[in-house]
Amino acid sequence: MSDTRISAYDPLSQAGIQASVDLLPIVDLSASETKKITVKELFQGAAQQADPGSVPIAVLDTSTGIPGHDVNFTQADVLLGRDGSGAGQGLEIPCTQTGRDVLAAADAAGVRTALGLGDLALAIGTWADGSSFSGDSSGTNTGDQTIVLTGAVFGAGTGTFTTAYTNGSVNEAALADGAVTTPKLAAKAVAASKLGDNSSVVVSTGAPSGAGAFSGQLQVNASDDALYYYDAGVGSWSQVAGFTSLTVADATPMSWAVSFPAGPNAPQLDVTLEAQAPNAVWAGPASGAANGTPAFRALVGADLPVPTGAARGGVHQGEGTLISDTGELTLAPATHTTIGGVKAGGGLDARADGLVSHIVSALPAGTYTKVTTDSLGHVVGNAPLDAADIPDLPATKIRGGTFDPTLFAAQSITRAALANYAIAYIQEENPGIVTDHNGCLWLQESSGQLRMWNGNSWFPVGFGRLAQENLRWGGTVNATTNQVAIVTELGAAAGLTVGNALPPASDSLSGIYVVVDTGGSAIAVTPGTAYDPGDWVLCVSQAQGWVRIDTLTGGGGGGSSTLSGLNDTNIAAPAAGQTLLYNATLGTWENKPLPAAVVGSVFGRTGAITAAEGDYTLNLLGDVDLATVAPADGNLLRFNAAAGQWQVSTVASLSVTTTAGDLIVRGASADQRVPIGAANTQLHVNATGDGVTWRAATAATEAVAGVAAIATQLEVDTGTNNTKILTPQKLANATIRCGTY
Repeated sequence: MSDTRISAYDPLSQAGIQASVDLLPIVDLSASETKKITVKELFQGAAQQADPGSVPIAVLDTSTGIPGHDVNFTQADVLLGRDGSGAGQGLEIPCTQTGRDVLAAADAAGVRTALGLGDLALAIGTWADGSSFSGDSSGTNTGDQTIVLTGAVFGAGTGTFTTAYTNGSVNEAALADGAVTTPKLAAKAVAASKLGDNSSVVVSTGAPSGAGAFSGQLQVNASDDALYYYDAGVGSWSQVAGFTSLTVADATPMSWAVSFPAGPNAPQLDVTLEAQAPNAVWAGPASGAANGTPAFRALVGADLPVPTGAARGGVHQGEGTLISDTGELTLAPATHTTIGGVKAGGGLDARADGLVSHIVSALPAGTYTKVTTDSLGHVVGNAPLDAADIPDLPATKIRGGTFDPTLFAAQSITRAALANYAIAYIQEENPGIVTDHNGCLWLQESSGQLRMWNGNSWFPVGFGRLAQENLRWGGTVNATTNQVAIVTELGAAAGLTVGNALPPASDSLSGIYVVVDTGGSAIAVTPGTAYDPGDWVLCVSQAQGWVRIDTLTGGGGGGSSTLSGLNDTNIAAPAAGQTLLYNATLGTWENKPLPAAVVGSVFGRTGAITAAEGDYTLNLLGDVDLATVAPADGNLLRFNAAAGQWQVSTVASLSVTTTAGDLIVRGASADQRVPIGAANTQLHVNATGDGVTWRAATAATEAVAGVAAIATQLEVDTGTNNTKILTPQKLANATIRCGTY
């Protein structure tokens, strides 16, 4: 570039600028060199970096309008414009739905509709404080209107005007005489307190005279309590009939008479009894099921009640009784077929109260197995049973119970009397722990072995000590973990347990061996000895202990140099990692893949094991601590990173329940829910500084000089009913108006 000053160059007019061709020099600070740039590139790049609000609207060509997508509004429901007089920067002015309806109205009628005003808004006059109107008004106002009139209502036209009166607003003077007609009175609306004296019934001291006020009017003569009513149809009063006569029509033995000793309106009824025959009673019919008219008649037996222990009554002759002509009741002598009176005889005694009982025997009271009686059946003696007194008892008579073993003679129970399997088990499976008698036998046919239950275990019998303690497979062992993996029947009988180490050597374990399924040198009974998979660990005796049998390099036995040459082995295509498993059905040892480790028991359960509820609890997990703080109702587990464990926490709550648009604010001790606010509300910090609330915006104007930015705030978006963040707006000098418009 030459040293010529820029001011010395010829000027380039605005019309002469070719934006995509003309170049400008520009310094690239990152490369410490001067580069070129077109006018268009410089303008577009600089415009993208301009601060918000820094481009005056006056420099924009607004003659054809500003497209909506060119204005980036910061909130919903606003207009772009000025809310004050004079020129200045365009502002976002809040605009409600009503405001938009007013702006969209085509004429004055549309504006009144948007504002909810009727034609009364066209009245010519003066409105005071928005509720009182003075002057002339015309037109039709639709909808319910509340108008307080202080002057007369007049005018001409086809419209109607109905005045709504408030309670207590109509006084007596405003009512015309006779204005309240009968239809205007509600049924039962006139209370008794509203009736005047003599309005419903006239009280006088004599009979009524002259015309009554209305048909049905009543009048009482207080002198004789006579009641009269007025009939407008005939134009006269009539007395209501009182008690003037009494007629009795009956068939009773009574006489009826009516007299008026106190006057014609106070009759008296006199009743007297008529004369009847001697010994007659007034009663209903003497017989028959239906009710009948009572009459005077003689008594019959059915008229008397049946006597009871608590009440007297009539009696009649029954079985065992006699009645004389004079009515005397006596007992008839009893016979062997009829009842009646009795007296004490031989061996009996009658007491003064009439109780008959046996004469007291000289034999004392007691229980006797054999007694002596007299001719009347009375017990007069006793003696012990003799053997001859007991007859022979067949076995079919015995239904239950047990016999004392001492009752059986030696060698008295024959072989035929024994039930099948009475003294021995004959089965392949170990009977396990039994409650049978000691000495019970168990025969395993496949092996030909016989064992006897000694109260603790099935002990081998029928072969010598050497045969009892011969080479026998007890299972498999892991030489790395020093734990038994599989236990056979013979191993279980020897005391081996899955998951435990091999027990110390003993003479009773002599001949038992286990096969190593995983190599290693951790078997405790042979410390320091390294094992390969397939090796045996054999117990020789208590003195010689356990020894390793190297099955990979050792020789054969029984005259054979290989396992396959032995009589009790069946080796077919051996492969690496296989072991010998005993086939009880064939009685041979076979090469098989090493069985997977099996679970011998779970929480004491054996056999086909299925996990059950309650097998596992939190305190069984290694990273859960339930001991430091005892669990209580409502506690929860929280992870303690320092201890590396889950521990019981007494924190009441870590979260709150929310709905769409809610805020979660961290309080002093727990989270707090701040529900979504109403439309056009803002979030404010309370006076104590420990909480926030939604508060309606209030109209206010505040001048802020030199403010560079407005802090970010939260506001409710009425369009989506969600809470949103208003981004900062940078201003140079501005007038900020808050609230709704």
